[in-house]
This record gives sequence, structure tokens and C-alpha cells, in this order.
Amino acid sequence: MVVASNGSMRDARGFTLIEVMVVVALLAILAGLGTWQMQKQLLRYRANTAAGRLVLDVRKASTIALRTNRPVTLTVNPEGCSPGYVIASSNDTYERVCFDVEYKGVVFSDSSEVNLSCDQEEGLNYPEIPVCSLCTGTHAIRFLPNGEVITPSAADESLVLHPVGESASFDRAVGIRNVTGKARAYKPDHAGSGWECL
Repeated sequence: MVVASNGSMRDARGFTLIEVMVVVALLAILAGLGTWQMQKQLLRYRANTAAGRLVLDVRKASTIALRTNRPVTLTVNPEGCSPGYVIASSNDTYERVCFDVEYKGVVFSDSSEVNLSCDQEEGLNYPEIPVCSLCTGTHAIRFLPNGEVITPSAADESLVLHPVGESASFDRAVGIRNVTGKARAYKPDHAGSGWECL
């Protein structure tokens, strides 16, 4: 109870039910927005991580072929693992990466029409890599013990990884050079008209 200045007593007033409901509704909206932003960031992170891992796994396949003195195959979109890839020899499976399990929400996308290249490669006279040449269908890249790499076509090959529900500006690409097997990750440039090396 509060004593008023005229000496009478009146009840102390708390929050009304409507005021509490408005505050709870605002908190729910803010929490929803935060969750939505976190999910978007997580998808972008997964695409970035998947591209980095693929670059490392290409190098790993080449190293395994050299170490075991046997050809090793990196198969893109194998049965039961699409999108994804498997690294195996005739006797052993070394790596199985299924995006539905490890990088949920990331898919292979052929939405870009711009071939892969970046400023760092211009001075090396590397040709542009056909964009997303491995994205659809099942393809195998062979790594030979002598260090040579045989891709499905005579040209270099690539995969574009896309976080579902995001714009193409968050895509990541991996280019694999024929013969040498050099792999590199790319991201769209700020202008949206080409690619930058990561």
C-alpha cells in the first residue's frame, strides 16, 4: 500500500496482463529473428566448410594413391550419397561424405554460368574451369600412384556448393585441374560477375 500526499491509502499498481503479453510477444519475435539469422549463418558456414574439406580430400586422395601405390577414385554423387562423394580404391573406402548427413542444407548447384577463374590464376595462364561440370550425375576422378589425375573430361572439372534458400552470392566452388589434380576453392566476387580465389 502507498500513502498518497493527502494522507489516503491507494493500491500499488503492477503490470497489466496486456502489458506482459506485449512484452512476451516482442521477445518471441526477437528470438525468432535471431534463430532465423543463426540458421542462415549456419548454412553459409556449412557451404564454406564443405568446400574447404573437398579441397583437402582431393589432396588426400592423391596422397593415398601415392602411399598405397594403387589408383584411388573420388566418386561424386555415388549411389546412396547424393550430393556427396566417396574416396576409395578397389579394396578400401577411405572417406564417405554425404551432405545430407554432414552438411545438411548444402547441395550442388549449376545456377552459375560464369566459369571459374580468379586474379591469382591469371598470371599462371591457367584456363578457366567449366563451372559445375561435376554437379549432376555420377562422376569419378582417378588419382594414379605416379601423381597423375584423370578427370571425366579432358578439361578441368568443378563443383559448386550452394546453401539452400540463400542467394548465389554465398555459393562456394571447388575447381580440380586435370593431370595435376590441383584443387582450389572459389567464392563469387562482390560484383557478382565472376569468382575470387579463397
